[in-house]
Amino acid sequence: MRFKLFMVLIAASFALSCAGAPPPVPESPPPVAEAAPVVAPAPEPVPAPSAAADEKMALAKDRRAYVLKNGLEAYAPEPFAQAEKLLGEAEAALSSDRATAEARLDAALPLYDATIKDGFAKKIEESRAAADEAQKKADAEKAKVAAKEEYAAAAATYTRAKASVSSSRFPEAVLEYGEATTGFDAAAKLAAERRIAALEALEKADAVLSETEERLKAIEEEMGKPEGGVQ
Repeated sequence: MRFKLFMVLIAASFALSCAGAPPPVPESPPPVAEAAPVVAPAPEPVPAPSAAADEKMALAKDRRAYVLKNGLEAYAPEPFAQAEKLLGEAEAALSSDRATAEARLDAALPLYDATIKDGFAKKIEESRAAADEAQKKADAEKAKVAAKEEYAAAAATYTRAKASVSSSRFPEAVLEYGEATTGFDAAAKLAAERRIAALEALEKADAVLSETEERLKAIEEEMGKPEGGVQ
């Protein structure tokens, strides 16, 4: 009987302890990861038009105009033709493909420079050779004496041309060699004319002298005859 009562008390005590305990806290669900916002890709920057292409185009056209002004294309036709082809391709591509245009201009500019260098070298040599030949003709006509002033002026111009070449003033050198050629030709012509005039004057003088001698001889013969005719 006591044992049953003891068990009842234990059961009642357990029931009371369970009734006073707080209810179990439910576990919180794991946090839901927020979806990353969708970001649209940034547009690629549009490159600004290259000013270098325009600058090189202007430079190439300046070089081309310089070649034509000095008539150098005839003295260096191969590099000039190549440069012209590249310049045309650059002009065609400039509005749509500036990188290609700039590449063509980079290739064309050295070719225009080569045209200028080779063209002037050949043109100056041609001009100098013409002046040398004219000076030889003037020397053959003794123009240094017979046309002293004209010959000296041509020689001075020739010296200036050589100085212009040394100073890389090639257009001036071509002009000065040309002027020297003209000067030597003029001196040679003047010397020849003066020589011919001197010869003609000498011939006239000889004719006059011969005529004078004949008259003197006739007078002497006349004076040598006895007066009154033949005895």
